[in-house]
Amino acid sequence: MGDWFQMVKRHDNKPDPRSFPHVDNELREILEALRVQKAILVDIYHWLSRPVKLIITQTGEPSVTQGQLKGIAPGGTGTFAISPVDQNGNPAQLPSGVVPQWTSSDPTNAPVTQSADGLTASVTVAQGDQSPSFTLTVTATLPDGTQPSGSAAVPILVLEVAAFVITQTS
Repeated sequence: MGDWFQMVKRHDNKPDPRSFPHVDNELREILEALRVQKAILVDIYHWLSRPVKLIITQTGEPSVTQGQLKGIAPGGTGTFAISPVDQNGNPAQLPSGVVPQWTSSDPTNAPVTQSADGLTASVTVAQGDQSPSFTLTVTATLPDGTQPSGSAAVPILVLEVAAFVITQTS
């Protein structure tokens, strides 16, 4: 046992895998199969956690779900942001390099100016606009070709006069 034992033991008294080439080849095959399975599972995870919807919120809104936005008064500006969510409604990340595109149903009276990364946008409603609302839409094109999107009706607020002052001029 002495010569064989010395040949298969390393300095730390653990067996040297190089002394068992058939075991080493089997372990390499197992490791390669595990790498392939890991890659498949990572792909499945990314597919399941990809954004499928973009939720639009207005700055200052406490809501985290798509709902009624507070709106913009004529001559005013509103700022909006998106929250990408997966198929279960959980927060999701847009892939690097994906820039969402914003549009307005009324680009003349409610034009959209989006940030460079597309995660926020501002809309200035034209002074004197009498429309009751406009629709704000945002769409992103993912690398797999899917296009999560979101739309929201943005009310145009009617400002009511609360009081007025009468001043005698003569």
